[in-house]
Amino acid sequence: MRYLLLFSTSALLCLASVNAQNVTDDDRRGFDELKAIFLDVDGDDKLDRIQPRTYQTYHKRHGSRLLRKNIRNWITFDLSTTSGRRINSLFTYNYGTAENGGSYWVYALISVGDVDKDGKTDLMFYSGDDTSDESVILLNRGNRFSVHSRKVQDSDDWIKETD
Repeated sequence: MRYLLLFSTSALLCLASVNAQNVTDDDRRGFDELKAIFLDVDGDDKLDRIQPRTYQTYHKRHGSRLLRKNIRNWITFDLSTTSGRRINSLFTYNYGTAENGGSYWVYALISVGDVDKDGKTDLMFYSGDDTSDESVILLNRGNRFSVHSRKVQDSDDWIKETD
C-alpha cells in the first residue's frame, strides 16, 4: 500500500511538472493584468468566470517606519459559475514584496483536466520570472479548491561566467 501511495504521489508531481511546460505565452499575464479568466470549472460545458484581484498586506512594528520589505504582494481568484455558485478566494498566492518590485513578473491560471480522476476539472497556477518559476496544482473539491502540489524551479542558466 505504501508503494502504491508513493507511486501515485510521484506520478502527480511529474504531471505538475509536465503541465507547467504547457503554460503558453498567451496564458501568462502581468500581475497588473486583472482581466477575468474564463474556464469550464464545473463541467457543464459553459465557461465560468474567475476574477483575479491583487492586494497588499504589511507587518509594521509599533513605532517603526513601514519599510518596503514589509509590504507583501498577493493575488487571489474569485470564481463565479454559470449556475450561480461563488467561491471567493479559491486560491491566494504571495508573489513577492514591494521591496523587490513584486518579485515574480507573470502568472497564469489554467485548466489541467482531471488530475486526480474524480470527474472534476482541476487547475494549475503558474508564476515566474526569467530565472525561476513556481507551479501549484489545485484540486477541485466541488465547493473549494485545495493545493495538491507545488513545484519551484530555479534556473542559473542566465548566469554566464566571464573571464
